Amino acid sequence: MLIAHADWSLHPAKRWLCVARETPTGWAAEAPIPVGDLHDLIARLRKQAGDAPLLLGIDTPIGLPIAYAERAGITSFRNFLANDLGLGEWATFAFPAVTATEISLHRPFYPSGAGKKGQVSVQHLVHGLGLTSASHLFRDCELASTPLPGILFWTLGAKQTGKAALRAWTELIEPALATDPSVRLWPFDGDLPDLLTAGRTVIAETYPAAAMRLLDITVPAQGKTSQAARIAAAPRIFEVCDDIDITPSTALAATVADGFGPQKSGEDPFDALLGLLGMVAVASGAEPSGIGTPDEPPHVRTVEGWILGIPARSSAGIVEVPAGSP
Repeated sequence: MLIAHADWSLHPAKRWLCVARETPTGWAAEAPIPVGDLHDLIARLRKQAGDAPLLLGIDTPIGLPIAYAERAGITSFRNFLANDLGLGEWATFAFPAVTATEISLHRPFYPSGAGKKGQVSVQHLVHGLGLTSASHLFRDCELASTPLPGILFWTLGAKQTGKAALRAWTELIEPALATDPSVRLWPFDGDLPDLLTAGRTVIAETYPAAAMRLLDITVPAQGKTSQAARIAAAPRIFEVCDDIDITPSTALAATVADGFGPQKSGEDPFDALLGLLGMVAVASGAEPSGIGTPDEPPHVRTVEGWILGIPARSSAGIVEVPAGSP
């Protein structure tokens, strides 16, 4: 198997890819590289994989909140991508609303542009989409995550994910599903072990911050943008590699030991590796995928999707979103 993880962003320069290949004795991982052109990304990875299964993880939401989807009449996220996004009544879906009055079920992203303090609010989304709580803007897998990810439809600030998600949906996932019959979308198309067959490409959602927690990787208070903090995490990263039988390449080992360079942007390839480690842990059976419990809500596999490796809802300790949480 070939496993690839893309740390995602709206900006191409911040997208980094980390790859590991299954070997008879474990996994061989390479140093992160830029994602490059989205249009041939899967083709490039498939060439590396040959006839082996390819698991591609993307650090961006893949799915819609069920509270929103029910009001919008969306019963299948996969079908929405293939048949509706950008067409007919959904023509403005990918264009963030400029003002609160423009928010609607067919135009749920907000705000367009920087906005001004005190003039834009998450509550505008709640009201505009006809919801009753900010927690309804999250999917189950997000509410089960620590730390809590950003709101899909909110497009302002450092934690906004909406525009990057739209880029992934329209430029990578939808074209791949439309043109390559071997591509599958987890968990919408089935359980991971069943999907990972010879010649198959499986796309899954990841969350590096949650992978850090899952694998007990921590950084000091200054955070991932600090080279010193990333260097401090190196010993535990090497321990995790040993635990799940990953052999880093010489270049990857040197990159980890160096804290991914002095620039703040070193956090992007750092996240690419963290996501990869979490994916290998799940694919190799060291950690569960996160879904498949008897009380799993049906909408997980039809509308919302799931983040690979996040604990199942029944054991997640889900709480209400704090008031004012963006």
